[in-house]
Amino acid sequence: MPQISAPPLDAEKASSQQLVDNFCPPPDLESKLSRSTLVVGTRGSGKTYYLRHCKHSCEGLALYGDLRKILNPLSCDTGAGGTTFREIAAADEAPIRRKAVALLAYWLHSRCNEEEVAISNKPFHSVLPKDIRKNTDPDHSNFVDEVREQLEDAPLSYFRQRSNRTAFEEFLEKLSTTITQSHGDFTILLDRAEEVPYPGLTPVMNLLDQSHSFKTVVATRPGILGPEHQLTIQVPIPGDHYNVRHLGATPYSESWRDLVKCILSNWFPISEIGIPPIEQEWVCHVARDSIRIAIEIVYNALNSEGVYEIGRARRQLELIKGWQLVHCQGQLRRLNPDISRILKKLRAQMDKNQQPWQLPIRIETGEGRQKRFSGMPRHIRDMSKDEQIIYLGLRTGLFTTINGTSWHPACFLDEVEIPPLFLWRDGDKWSSM
Repeated sequence: MPQISAPPLDAEKASSQQLVDNFCPPPDLESKLSRSTLVVGTRGSGKTYYLRHCKHSCEGLALYGDLRKILNPLSCDTGAGGTTFREIAAADEAPIRRKAVALLAYWLHSRCNEEEVAISNKPFHSVLPKDIRKNTDPDHSNFVDEVREQLEDAPLSYFRQRSNRTAFEEFLEKLSTTITQSHGDFTILLDRAEEVPYPGLTPVMNLLDQSHSFKTVVATRPGILGPEHQLTIQVPIPGDHYNVRHLGATPYSESWRDLVKCILSNWFPISEIGIPPIEQEWVCHVARDSIRIAIEIVYNALNSEGVYEIGRARRQLELIKGWQLVHCQGQLRRLNPDISRILKKLRAQMDKNQQPWQLPIRIETGEGRQKRFSGMPRHIRDMSKDEQIIYLGLRTGLFTTINGTSWHPACFLDEVEIPPLFLWRDGDKWSSM
């Protein structure tokens, strides 16, 4: 059997041909965008792959960007990222939002220049804060480079003066009009919203508004997307002003497992590597809504002759479980110093009750016993410790929404689920659910 090359576990590294050959449309997700969409999913559920596929399949001009990189100066300014609960001073929230607007405008303007879209510098210049506008000339040949150098290092004090929101809206409209005339449809694809300090997400979410003449797709993990959203700031309403699609919301359904098997068969010659159907079911179950984990298990279970070995698959899952726990514990250390001990106690209780390991384990939130649990507290510093653990757990993958439940901004959660990956032990017997 010819040697099987390693599949790109990071979707950014997939070639254009691989995107075309190996893409399988997720259930309930449009192959052709009808309106702006927030795509939600855990690590490895296929968000980035979907966005990159959209870039190649969308008609007209589609711009793909990583929000972690686009808005990285915000993390430099605050020392905070999207997966931390480091407190941001209330006085800094508005300046962070305004700087996020300028950074998004810069990214859009510079990407259009790279795509050789004939656009004027003046609408973009109007979006910038006064201290940068007075030091840059939109008619200068090096205007964009000069702005980049000043914008990335600009202190938040530059953005304390109330910005002209209309300038950004006018910039977007002129940009969209120009692109529509030269290329046809215009689509913005933004990945990794969960990596952004929460005040910076307001302008990102506003791009989803159906009032725009272009379409936007934003991908994120479930969890908090800015504690003031839907409460104190006018932002688009999910389901009304834009679509929400949660990848893997029903991970035990036949349609989701068919998707995982379809993707595995695109990457591996399933009939030749010798993986039995019951073993495929096991892979789908322990991977739950993470397509990436399923691919990791199968590829690393292949021996030197390209044949699937169950023992190698079990060892690979143990490695994945260890890496995931290290990641989750690192993010949750301030809130709970020993996540592994809690999981071991939970597994011991399951064994005592003779409960099969593969059955989904639900946890009721502490707040859910007293009141309906709000997914959007008024401010991050008002959240209880239980709320922080639950939502940071969702962001890191320690928890997931329960089977059949989708997450969206401002949703209410009474329960979460622990992925079977964290409760599985080597030696566990497997039988289909």
